[in-house]
Amino acid sequence: MTEFIEIAERVWVARYAWFDVNVTLVGGEAGLVVVDTHGSTLAGSEVVADVRRLGVGDVTAVEFEAMRLADPIDHLHLQRDDRHRCQ
Repeated sequence: MTEFIEIAERVWVARYAWFDVNVTLVGGEAGLVVVDTHGSTLAGSEVVADVRRLGVGDVTAVEFEAMRLADPIDHLHLQRDDRHRCQ
């Protein structure tokens, strides 16, 4: 598991060596938003698993760079029923 470090109140960051990127996690009233700049949805799923192990709340939205490039919908606004995409 990659370690997330809290850098501000309810804001965490982790560095993933695989693609040499930082991943940001932001906690809000509705849950957690993962901002993932990994190169694939599969790699992003690993990030979501790491966030769940952190135990600071439910993941309610995910922004995958790879998804944004391939699909024009706004992934920051995933509905709760769409979270299975991230599992």
